[in-house]
Amino acid sequence: MKPNTLIDIIDGMKDVSDRTISITQGKELISISFSELYRYILGFSEIIRKLGVFKNNIGIFMDANLWWIISYLGVIFSKNTVVPFDNRLSSDELSYAFSFLDIKIIITTKQYYNFLLSSIVGKTK
Repeated sequence: MKPNTLIDIIDGMKDVSDRTISITQGKELISISFSELYRYILGFSEIIRKLGVFKNNIGIFMDANLWWIISYLGVIFSKNTVVPFDNRLSSDELSYAFSFLDIKIIITTKQYYNFLLSSIVGKTK
């Protein structure tokens, strides 16, 4: 059966579990099997579901890397909408975006946590 949606493609990863994907992370090349990637995506989507977030906007604010991919696909697999943010946005640009976007969760890293906190707390509706 030909996949129709991104969710079908993610779900199909378990059928090609012996294959690997290589991703550049900084200067390092990381290889991960499709079955391992599928487990990470499924686990991440379960965490989101357990938080009770369903059919909502979830923001991602981090460097492009393996965890960004897992986060992005995990949000989609949890039946939510991904709102990816460019990590080069200024504090004012983020504040403006958050003033009209109904973001329920922001996925980020320690590197950007304080920047995000100062950009959006007290500046949104």
